[in-house]
Amino acid sequence: MLTRPDFGVIGRIDYEPVLGTVIGASAYGASSGNTLSSTVGHVPVGMFDIDARYHHKGFSARGEIAVLLIGDTVALNQALLAGSMDQQSAGPVSSRSQGGYAEVAYDVLRVLSPASEQALDVFSRFDYADTQAAVLGGLTPVPEFRRKSEMVGLVYRPIPQIALKADYRRHWLGSGESFNEIATAITWLF
Repeated sequence: MLTRPDFGVIGRIDYEPVLGTVIGASAYGASSGNTLSSTVGHVPVGMFDIDARYHHKGFSARGEIAVLLIGDTVALNQALLAGSMDQQSAGPVSSRSQGGYAEVAYDVLRVLSPASEQALDVFSRFDYADTQAAVLGGLTPVPEFRRKSEMVGLVYRPIPQIALKADYRRHWLGSGESFNEIATAITWLF
């Protein structure tokens, strides 16, 4: 049996009105085959995002907003509910997911040690994600999939290609639960 292939297309545009400022937008569209293709078919998927970055002297800011759209979720959720236990636990699939973040930072070594080529960014960030923003077909979204977090932290760069990061995070779930987290990371670029 021949099956129709899935396809996808992606596009991106960036605009740099002044040095240090970039505004961009991306779009993705595809069809998605799945193990339920005999009952659901190929599901259309689209994703759109707008992002911006700004950097001037020691100050930087960035942010992004993204939306994911999935078509035919009523038929997809009905097929999942009628399927195996694993398929039933996969739902409900949302027709729209959305999220974004905003972050600001300042390199305090620009003030404390202006001649240094090292950097010590103090930053704050807010994240939001709701992977079940729109659940159709009378199904109830899972509240835990709506999340917000705020964080504050430090990023030390002894050289531009290496970063040592530590931050404190406060998370809130849509179910009313919340928790704290301390995270550390070492990153490098080569």
